[in-house]
Amino acid sequence: MARARAFTEDDIAFLRKLYLETIELAYSIYQDLIFRPYDPLKNEWCDRPQIAFYDAVMVALSHFLDKREELI
Repeated sequence: MARARAFTEDDIAFLRKLYLETIELAYSIYQDLIFRPYDPLKNEWCDRPQIAFYDAVMVALSHFLDKREELI
């Protein structure tokens, strides 16, 4: 948070682009199941998106934006 106070307009533009590209990729892959874990014991998807899955998916996919077509 302290570092964010010193972000330049270029930093903010870069982070905005990174976020938008990552969320679009996540939705392209998972559609309506985005950020929802699968429960193999119940053999079904969780009812609601999970914050922990949001963090994990977004961090992971942000590193592979150049592989977008392969991931989809």
